[in-house]
Amino acid sequence: MLSFSTGHGGRLVDRYRALIRQYGRNKRLAAMDFESVAESRRAFERHVRRPLERARVLDLGCGQRFPAALLFHSWRAEATGIDTDVVDPAFSPASFVRMIRANGFERFVKSLARHLVFDPEYYRELRRLAGRELRFKSLDLRLMDARSLAFPDGHFDLVHSNAVFEHLSDVPRVLEEVARVLKPDGIASIGVHLFASLSGGHHLEWAFPEDAPSRRVPPWDHLREAKFGSHAYLNKWSERQFVDAFRARFAIVEHASRNEGESYLTRDIERELKDYTREELLKREIRVVLRKTTPPPSSRTPRGAS
Repeated sequence: MLSFSTGHGGRLVDRYRALIRQYGRNKRLAAMDFESVAESRRAFERHVRRPLERARVLDLGCGQRFPAALLFHSWRAEATGIDTDVVDPAFSPASFVRMIRANGFERFVKSLARHLVFDPEYYRELRRLAGRELRFKSLDLRLMDARSLAFPDGHFDLVHSNAVFEHLSDVPRVLEEVARVLKPDGIASIGVHLFASLSGGHHLEWAFPEDAPSRRVPPWDHLREAKFGSHAYLNKWSERQFVDAFRARFAIVEHASRNEGESYLTRDIERELKDYTREELLKREIRVVLRKTTPPPSSRTPRGAS
């Protein structure tokens, strides 16, 4: 799930043009989302060594398009997606009031417009990549805070999360909850979009830097003058901070990364951003596969658990 902000800087019309350009790349967005979920599926089959079908899967931070929960559900896993926004696959009138109250009117309007104009093509491409029909019926999507998961201990075989952890205000607490709800032989597959990267400021105009660079927002503006801010909360953690937090609760059994932006990193920018290493500035994201190393704390009965 690509999670970008329209940004504070510039005119409102510029922000919405950037949003339209992003959703206009539906096939690219679907391909990126599909590959993230497919990586988690392959990791599950490598480390848990059994088919995904009927496994219990948690999609932590499913987003308004909920691609991971939808794909896992379509692959016959028992998938549950959670988010701090109200997510309704059908956009039913009955849910409009709840969505406006929880998400805000502006976000609701943007989500509704995306649902009507752009989502059909996105889901067609996701279906083509999956090679099967997508099962929207009975999809389990819940409004929930990841710091207090309403599930019993040892409930899930797989916890998947993509481009969410950089938005969390309490990463250790969320990881504690992930460890609690994960089965002893389960895994967590987590992708993190790193703040120091070219697109780490989460401005829409740098969502695809390699093929659609911004002409308005300077590269690495969020680390330099920060004229174009982000509506999205970003904890600004480094890779080292994330890795240390993961290791405090889990064993890291896989650690991969992807770079971007080398053609934009001039010597002048490197000198200006001397507090960051070249590796930090070029590394867009990391993906880790985690296993529990210690039993979860004997815990309370979580709210809403049965």
